[in-house]
Amino acid sequence: MIRKLLTSTVVAGTMAVSGLANALPVASNGANDSLGTAQDINGFFDLSANPQVEDATTIPHVEISNRSGDDTYDYYFFSVLADNSTAIFDIDCGFQDLGLPNTGCSDQDNFFDSYLDLYTSGGAFITSDDDDFSGDPGSENTPFDALLRTTLDIGDYVIRVGAFPGVEVPDEASYILNVSIGTPGTTVAAPGVVMLFGLGLLGLGVSRRRTR
Repeated sequence: MIRKLLTSTVVAGTMAVSGLANALPVASNGANDSLGTAQDINGFFDLSANPQVEDATTIPHVEISNRSGDDTYDYYFFSVLADNSTAIFDIDCGFQDLGLPNTGCSDQDNFFDSYLDLYTSGGAFITSDDDDFSGDPGSENTPFDALLRTTLDIGDYVIRVGAFPGVEVPDEASYILNVSIGTPGTTVAAPGVVMLFGLGLLGLGVSRRRTR
C-alpha cells in the first residue's frame, strides 16, 4: 500500500507540473562566458505549453532569458540521454524592430543579429546557424533570429549564443533561447516533482502517525 501511494504521488506531481502553461524562464547567470563556465540547464526541461516552442508539449524544453548582453559569448551546458535525439535551439526576441514586435516579445528597438554554435562539452565544434526564414513564432517578423535543428547522440554538449558574424553578444542586447532535447513523448522529471514527492512523503508520515 505504501509503495502504491508513493507511486501515485510522483505520477500526479509530474502531470501537474508538466501541464502548466508557460513555465518561468531560466535566467542567464551572467558568468557563462566560456566553455569551462557554461551554465548547466539540465534539470529545467519540461513539457509546459509555450506558443514560441516547437512541439512544446511533446519534446522536453527549457526557456532561457538574457535581459542584457555584456560583450561576451553565452554558453549553456546540457546532456542528451538517448541516441538520435531531436535537438532544437531557437533564438526569439533578439532582432526587434520598434513598432513591430514578434509574438511574446517586448516592443523594442534592438538589432541583435544572433548566431548559434554547437559544441561537444570538450569544445569540439559540431555545427552552427545564423538566420532563419521559416517564420518561427517569436521571430515571425524577422529572419535574423537564429534557429538550429539537428539530431544528437548520448553525451554532453554546449550551445553558444553570439552575434553575426561569429562575435560576442553586444552590450545590453537581449534574447530568449529555447532549447528542446528529446523525442516526442519523452518522459521528463519536471521541475517541482521532487518537492511534491517530498510533500507526499510528509503527508504519508503524518497520516500513519495519526492512525497508530
